[in-house]
Amino acid sequence: MRGDFANRNPNKYCHFHRDIGHDTESCRILKDEIKKLIHRDYLMQFVKRNERDSRPTNHSREAPELSRQQDRDQPPQDPPPIHRVINMITGGSILVGCNTTTGKNSVLELEQEDENPLKHPRVKEVIYFTEDDARGVQYPHDDALIVKMIINDFKVKRILVDSGSSTDILFLEAFKKMQLERKDLQPTDVPLVGFSRDVVKPLGRIKVLVTARSEHTFLVVATLSPYNAILVRSILHALRAMVSTYYISMKFSDEVWTRVIWGNQLESWKCYVAALKGKPKLAGDVELESPPSTQTSEPNP
Repeated sequence: MRGDFANRNPNKYCHFHRDIGHDTESCRILKDEIKKLIHRDYLMQFVKRNERDSRPTNHSREAPELSRQQDRDQPPQDPPPIHRVINMITGGSILVGCNTTTGKNSVLELEQEDENPLKHPRVKEVIYFTEDDARGVQYPHDDALIVKMIINDFKVKRILVDSGSSTDILFLEAFKKMQLERKDLQPTDVPLVGFSRDVVKPLGRIKVLVTARSEHTFLVVATLSPYNAILVRSILHALRAMVSTYYISMKFSDEVWTRVIWGNQLESWKCYVAALKGKPKLAGDVELESPPSTQTSEPNP
């Protein structure tokens, strides 16, 4: 505190300065410090609502340099407390299976690969999306990617592309329309578990040709669905496909071209409405057609 000590009033004490000469209530320096704290959103529990609402924002009365310095001096705020950790929800895949032994072996392989990364094949052609891919898409949207593809020499429509799932599904009615029989099925022990913990046991698994390129394994399920099939990570990875829900399309490269499979917004809405009604029309769009040999894209009119 400034001033001659002999001239200070010994009956007045400032708790802020811890010295005599004036009262704490009349301390101008303390008041200035309190104002600075309020401007930095401290001590707001002691500020009246009308004063809080009328308080100038962005430190408008202070120089920008001082405001930035105060922001740097402000201690970091603690993050909100974590009540519980929710881990990923997933199911077994056809490749790994559903028993603990194969699952543990896969984890060990991944851990070893983290320590000694394997060499991966080079990508011959870069796949990308541009605003040109937005032509014909109605925005804004939150539509699922519904496509048509050649499966087992059939053009199959209303296929849901779901990169978040781990098991490719072929529904029974579509299975029948593709002239496949139950004797063609192989046994499987991979159960399908829903969010409500309902377990659906597949009829079996079958390996069929997809897009005239390679064979892939589907689980055949006898349950109601607005879709004919569901494509998931296994096929997308095998095709090295890139999926864009924003542009409602997927792209993948073969030896010559980058092929594009366009989604269909109208079919997406039809499937959505059918699912809401609980009476999905099954396998209404499975047509017999030879796969194209030179087509560079597969539009979905």
